[in-house]
Amino acid sequence: MLRRVAMVLGLTALLTAPVAGQLPLLDVRIGAQAVMPQGDFAELYTGGLGAYGRVGIPLGFIKVMGTATWTRLPGKTLSLFGTSVDIEDVDVIGLTAGPHLSLPFLDLGVEGGYFSNFKKVGIVPSASLSLLNFDVMASYTIVPMDLTANWLGLGVGLRF
Repeated sequence: MLRRVAMVLGLTALLTAPVAGQLPLLDVRIGAQAVMPQGDFAELYTGGLGAYGRVGIPLGFIKVMGTATWTRLPGKTLSLFGTSVDIEDVDVIGLTAGPHLSLPFLDLGVEGGYFSNFKKVGIVPSASLSLLNFDVMASYTIVPMDLTANWLGLGVGLRF
């Protein structure tokens, strides 16, 4: 099993190297993430999944990063006064941008942007660890509204 995982990771790194050579000034990342609602928002939705695409323009050790995300949050079934109420699943499209501090293997940033389903502006602090052509990202999305929508995201992806 470990041998197969190492082989897949090695082949992926070799196959993505030519793409990185074509985009020398841009930091492009794509990946998938698992999300977990937090706080009161977790009473309505269960853990879900998502996908992200990021493009960054390096300006020295600061990088301007733009991110597009899709997040699926499955609704729960609540019992209110003896009746069951089904909360509908939510698909959220997020478009955010902001500055990042870019160190050799670590990327720390805060982005602000629009979240489609909530029709609100929110912020997303994030941290990414890059090894070879792989990206591991942790983010925390905060969309203030009547019931603050916030969730923790842990993602894995490819960096070109």
